[in-house]
Amino acid sequence: MNYKLLLIPAALIALGVGWMTALRRRAASSIDTAQSAMQGFVAAQLPSAQSVGKNVINLLEDAVNAQHMWVVAYDQEGMFLIPAVSDPLTQTISRYESEAPAFSPPSDDSAGETDYVPFSAVTSAEVDTDRKRIRFIVGNESKTFKYQDKDCFGGDQQETIQRFLSTLGSIGGCAVSE
Repeated sequence: MNYKLLLIPAALIALGVGWMTALRRRAASSIDTAQSAMQGFVAAQLPSAQSVGKNVINLLEDAVNAQHMWVVAYDQEGMFLIPAVSDPLTQTISRYESEAPAFSPPSDDSAGETDYVPFSAVTSAEVDTDRKRIRFIVGNESKTFKYQDKDCFGGDQQETIQRFLSTLGSIGGCAVSE
């Protein structure tokens, strides 16, 4: 048997370990990068008057193939749910045009703003901290999201998630289960 053939799998393993190490270092140094990218994304997607003073997080679709995420820009009155796709390698976020909006609550907005959900329209919000899921019920529609301790670029977002969950806790009809 030719032992030189064993160098090929060894080289692939070394390359894989090196790539994982580089991505892990990049994720550790990108804690504020995702917040900055999401703030810039929200400012580009929303008129400047509406995006000022909004906090941002990213949530995932509660699906088997969670390829797309939702950038959530929120304050005390409501939240914008913007479908997006992130690229951790280039650290960019772009809008994803889904077939259906997150919710379609009745709106007086003549511009047809389907991304905005006022907290007054949320019938109930259920937070399951064990499964890391948030379920919003608006009228007759229900939407479930998953949240992670890592943001869309791999940085830590536990503190940001806790702020969002406390904001949800301040609205009526929010139930938190352990």
